[in-house]
Amino acid sequence: MGLPHASVTAATTRRVGSLIGHSRLATLVTDCWATGSVTAASFADQFRYVGGLIGGNRGRVGAAYAGVSVTVPDVDTTGFAYAGGLIGNVSGPLTAS
Repeated sequence: MGLPHASVTAATTRRVGSLIGHSRLATLVTDCWATGSVTAASFADQFRYVGGLIGGNRGRVGAAYAGVSVTVPDVDTTGFAYAGGLIGNVSGPLTAS
């Protein structure tokens, strides 16, 4: 599955990606891609996971890619951020992505 020219801007959510905000333990994400941009707004007093394809991942990911520009604001002292071109935060297995 492909998502060309995505344009995602998130103001209040903690997990944002062009295709998936957060994948759970039993999730399998495979054979997918995206291009475009993902922008997260304020980080005040919250953590954020921002990724080109998936914001936060706990499931399995394989055969996926993202040609996505990821933009995060400056993080103040009360928040923190994880950002990545493919996935913002990974706690599940990746294969050939």
